[in-house]
Amino acid sequence: MSNGPPVNEGREIVSIMWFPHRPDWHEVVYSDGDSGRLPGTLEDAAALAESLRLEFVTTSDGSVQWDRKR
Repeated sequence: MSNGPPVNEGREIVSIMWFPHRPDWHEVVYSDGDSGRLPGTLEDAAALAESLRLEFVTTSDGSVQWDRKR
């Protein structure tokens, strides 16, 4: 995970993952494979995913994930 700024204008986010054990942030993955953390709730992550038109992915561990549509 990158220690730099979590959001970089111009970089495409291809995946978002929210974890129930860390409800105050979510992880984003950029098209170049780098990742970062963004502060926010599950609702914030869902809103970002919707704005980016990412697709909901079912998980079995209680986390919530959205990925770029294939």
